[in-house]
Amino acid sequence: MPHAIQACVLSILRLQIGATELAVDARDVTDIVRIVELGGVISSSSSLVRGAIDLHGELVPVIDVAPLLGQPEVAVDGAQSIVVVNGLAGRYGFLVNDTAATPLVHGSHAVRDAVDGGDR
Repeated sequence: MPHAIQACVLSILRLQIGATELAVDARDVTDIVRIVELGGVISSSSSLVRGAIDLHGELVPVIDVAPLLGQPEVAVDGAQSIVVVNGLAGRYGFLVNDTAATPLVHGSHAVRDAVDGGDR
């Protein structure tokens, strides 16, 4: 009897922040923009908010999580990106050094087992 093959493909976006690599669900990412300059005044009690960008007429706060990860602040010199995501309280931009899209397959062992003939 043939084995049922079930696999779920989830696209993630890898974020490089200093020497740390993180991942976010690509479905939550709305934009990836190169830093031109940070501006805007955002009222925040957090030192992680580095400024804001005007994105399609919306002022989006830009957050640098590098200090939370034990890394130095991300430089703002034009070589970095801002990854904009939909959060629970609105849209936020995260300063990152680099990004890469990666498909992540859940259940790949189930596919391999079915191809290899199942349980042995």
